[in-house]
Amino acid sequence: MKKILSVIVVVVVTLTQTAQITAFAQETDKPAVNAQACVLYCVDDGKVYFSVNENKKMKPASTTKLMTSLITLEYADSADKVVTFTKDMTAEGSSMYLKVGEKVKLSDLAAGMMMASGNDAANAAAISIAGSAEKFSELMNNRAAVIGMKNTHFVTPSGLDDENHYSTAYDMALLMSYALENESFAKLTSQKSVTVEFSEPQSKRTTYTNHNRLLSMYEYCTGGKTGYTMAAGRCLVSSAKKDGLTFVCVTLNDRNDWNDHIALYNYGFSKLACIECDDSDYYLEIPCAGGDDESIGVTGTKGKNVVVPFDKKSNVVRTAYADNFLYAPVKDGDIVGRIEYTLDGKTLASTNLTAVEYSNTQNKNKSIWTKIKDFLHMAKNEPIRLQKLLSQCGIASRRKAEQMIIDGHVKVNGKTAQLGDKVRPTDKVFVNGKRVLTNAKPSYRYIMLNKPRGFITTMSDDRGRKCVAQLVENVGTRVYPIGRLDKDSEGMLILTNDGELANKIMHPKNSVYKIYRVTVRPSIDEDQLVKLETGIELDGVKTAPAMVHVLHQEPGRVVLEMILHEGKNREIRRMCEAVGLEVARLKRIQIGGVKMGMLKQGDWRDLTEIEVKKLLSNPFVNGKQLI
Repeated sequence: MKKILSVIVVVVVTLTQTAQITAFAQETDKPAVNAQACVLYCVDDGKVYFSVNENKKMKPASTTKLMTSLITLEYADSADKVVTFTKDMTAEGSSMYLKVGEKVKLSDLAAGMMMASGNDAANAAAISIAGSAEKFSELMNNRAAVIGMKNTHFVTPSGLDDENHYSTAYDMALLMSYALENESFAKLTSQKSVTVEFSEPQSKRTTYTNHNRLLSMYEYCTGGKTGYTMAAGRCLVSSAKKDGLTFVCVTLNDRNDWNDHIALYNYGFSKLACIECDDSDYYLEIPCAGGDDESIGVTGTKGKNVVVPFDKKSNVVRTAYADNFLYAPVKDGDIVGRIEYTLDGKTLASTNLTAVEYSNTQNKNKSIWTKIKDFLHMAKNEPIRLQKLLSQCGIASRRKAEQMIIDGHVKVNGKTAQLGDKVRPTDKVFVNGKRVLTNAKPSYRYIMLNKPRGFITTMSDDRGRKCVAQLVENVGTRVYPIGRLDKDSEGMLILTNDGELANKIMHPKNSVYKIYRVTVRPSIDEDQLVKLETGIELDGVKTAPAMVHVLHQEPGRVVLEMILHEGKNREIRRMCEAVGLEVARLKRIQIGGVKMGMLKQGDWRDLTEIEVKKLLSNPFVNGKQLI
């Protein structure tokens, strides 16, 4: 028998949809638009709720720069190099007004594209990244294929008209939705202006204003890109978010695009609502028989957001189900119940209730009657000092916890705590207003560190050398590195106290890939590239095939991107040495699906929940899926 532990009215429901457009989009109150093609696309469920000629191939004009700026920002996240503007980067039309010889960063070029719609900025980024606009267009089309843009073909990075340069309203909606997942892009597209400080001349400082007027006209607008040519007409791709619900709107060849976008958004927000199935804050204790602990802490999990009809929002019930009591052994992470979202008796979604503690059996041979007796006569837990409990729960180190108590940030059972207070697991402890799960084991920590050169990948060293432990002293929890980077290498290093995840990342069968930026000397030829990619014999064993791309080449120096899924000691350096190359610099920039981004050398940050899951993923790279 299951016991209903709580009932909370929220809403979750799925919507039925036709092939191209939802039923309610045929209602009499649907907006009238002037666009030759348009789409109202919901990011949260990936459905189209209004469309006109959504798959018609048309000229996208400068909305093309959504793709160009996204790829530029991705490269900038790993290496925000300075670009020198050259004559071959000039372009007609809209401009960032760059002059030959001026120097700006890749991220500044992305800003020039998104704010001023600079064709010169798009060309400069394309040539800098790929060597030519033609080669850059290959990157754009590869990425379009990954996104699912089936009716799109890019020729120019700027969006200038070309008979073979086309897209559709639906495809551009997919692109905007995909791009918003990139934090750098999402931040940039939402800004009304950006000030660029030039590297050369150093005195030059220019502010560029975003051409997307919706950011000022519509309070829920979160970004977008304009476009216009005589042949394409007025084009606009934008996004808007209200009450957790996100839409993307695309209009192509629309003389009244600002008003049409507002009308479409108002229509969508009046018809739909978003429910976040996030039960991670849900917590209860369930009695446990036959184990070391009298009760087990149980917490909820996070599920996927659900889109529902607006007028049904208050009709959905959220109900938690769990057993009256549990029998040991119960391990951390064991599923012990569920939370269901229902509408009119139909289950629409569910999340798991999982144990957050470990309860071992004291005696595997205990009878059921002994277990019940144990359950009824459990000894009380002894109180412990508050700062020790906070440390055990992974809130902070003991020293920092003491300071938090002194500063009045901790409350116990509604009263401000004092240094020296003792607590029991049954006490309600709050830090800065947030409940601490006092019966839970310390939370797992997942730390991303940008390791500088000169540090060894160990937590201690009897020879007195600098080690990465010194860089994460303020984490508050003992963590350990997953894998290693040698002393002379730098970049992304993951540290955690989750041994299971560490084993998964390190185990060869999971083939978790890593991406490196490798600077070699003096030059590289096709034969050397082939050897690196097909594998090289080291110590009698051939290395696994790698992916190698030449990012930049100049006399006496080549920058490579190397993608591997092995972790042999000094593997890249030894591979390069085997083919006659000297490694001048080696930097890891990505593990699995997680990029290091703009994290400064020597700094660390916690991974997000999504990033932890992506550590084991093998996404598409340059249009190919890594194995």
